[in-house]
Amino acid sequence: MGLMAIILTVVAFVLLIPVTVFVIECVAALLPERAHPWDPYGASPKTVVLVPAHNDGATLGATLESLKAACTESFSILVIADHCTDDTVEVAKAAGVECLVHDTPEQRGRGYALVRGLEHLSAAPPDVVIVVDADSRVSENALKLLAQKAVTTDRPVQADYLLQPNEDSTPLAVVSALAVLIKNRVRSGGLRRLGLPCQLTGNGAAFPYGVLKKASVGDRLPDDILLGVELAKLGHLPLSCTEAEVTSRIEQEGPAFERRRRAERGALAHMLQHAPLLIKDGFVKRSPKLVAMGLDLFVPPLALMVLLLVSVMALSVVDGILGGGFGAFRMLLNGLIAVFIAVGVSWFAYGRASIPFDDLTAIPRYIWWKGQKFLPFVKDPPANFEKTPRAKLAEATRKDDAPAKEAEPPLAEASTEAVADAAADAAAIATDDEPSAPAEDEKKPKDSGDPVMKASGAAMSGTTGEDSTTVSTNGESNAKVNQDGFRS
Repeated sequence: MGLMAIILTVVAFVLLIPVTVFVIECVAALLPERAHPWDPYGASPKTVVLVPAHNDGATLGATLESLKAACTESFSILVIADHCTDDTVEVAKAAGVECLVHDTPEQRGRGYALVRGLEHLSAAPPDVVIVVDADSRVSENALKLLAQKAVTTDRPVQADYLLQPNEDSTPLAVVSALAVLIKNRVRSGGLRRLGLPCQLTGNGAAFPYGVLKKASVGDRLPDDILLGVELAKLGHLPLSCTEAEVTSRIEQEGPAFERRRRAERGALAHMLQHAPLLIKDGFVKRSPKLVAMGLDLFVPPLALMVLLLVSVMALSVVDGILGGGFGAFRMLLNGLIAVFIAVGVSWFAYGRASIPFDDLTAIPRYIWWKGQKFLPFVKDPPANFEKTPRAKLAEATRKDDAPAKEAEPPLAEASTEAVADAAADAAAIATDDEPSAPAEDEKKPKDSGDPVMKASGAAMSGTTGEDSTTVSTNGESNAKVNQDGFRS
């Protein structure tokens, strides 16, 4: 056996680790579900539903109606309008829901917004906090079930978060929904049946208030997956709750599309950076559950995993033709067949009611399209996947020199360019085409020179305690500012 054959065999063994984990989780999801009794008529803990929103006015109204229908007397809703430039605040007020306006210039993004919400609640802390995205719907009793499980187990509890195809969704969009279903329902359900922790997806996640406060890093919370990892290390292993369902429509443009695209890339970053460390911590602490959580995190997105298998198989064929042998090829072929069988069985057991069989023919095109998105990040992973257009703008805001501030792009323009970038990918889904990556100079935000926006930014940067405002349900604001920097 030559050197190349040895290298390919080692690579094949490494690739078969996530393949084996993936197949085991999918098979475990077919096992009978353990009984998880709960009392739908029992008392609910004091719970606040946090809804972080950034320019989500178009979808927020329906989300709040869904949440209000699922809330009981012990529940309340708090919308955190994070640097919104649309009618998000007005929509929240019209729904009769408390809204916290968060405009601190150097603190932009979901993690900062959630911490602001927790600080706002600190005067009268609830027992449980549930985080729901601004474009979601919740099933009946979902909030009550999540709250009860969180307070009784003292663990984060993740709802069954799914994407729903629209009537006009293309086959590629439908396959995207299938991939999310396999990750969030099938694999998480398999882990639950095995008595193992799951990953947090963020949307529909319930936390005991004290547990969530432990995870705050300065002025922000880590993103969803990393938040679950950090809480697991603290002894609070995330628990899957498939009885509680949270759904979102597949958006092909706008803030929701942008959030999910960033989440996919962030998942890849965490796989590369945190999975090995979590597995190591599990062995050091002699915790099989931490090891299992690390192995689950080590499973790459489905499309990328298939592309990696196929790519190494192709190299193995070349090496075999040159006399190196076909051992690695046979190993990977068996793994690839097992993955497709697991996907087919998962679709039949969980997805055939909502995902037509005819749309499954788009799986090869979906794998190729998604692979083009992920491969650049495998070759050159950025140091921080949590940087969004707003986070990058926040970094520019922190600079003290005046020339740098004049070069800052206005928030409206940065958000517009981010949505335009997401819409370009959405157009590719809508046409089943393969989007091309924008040139580097096109990604850089430009200074619009808008004097109004510059004046607004200057005003905010000169304000210390009045950047977050609590808007009451009747639309009035009190000018009194408390010590946390919020109007009350």
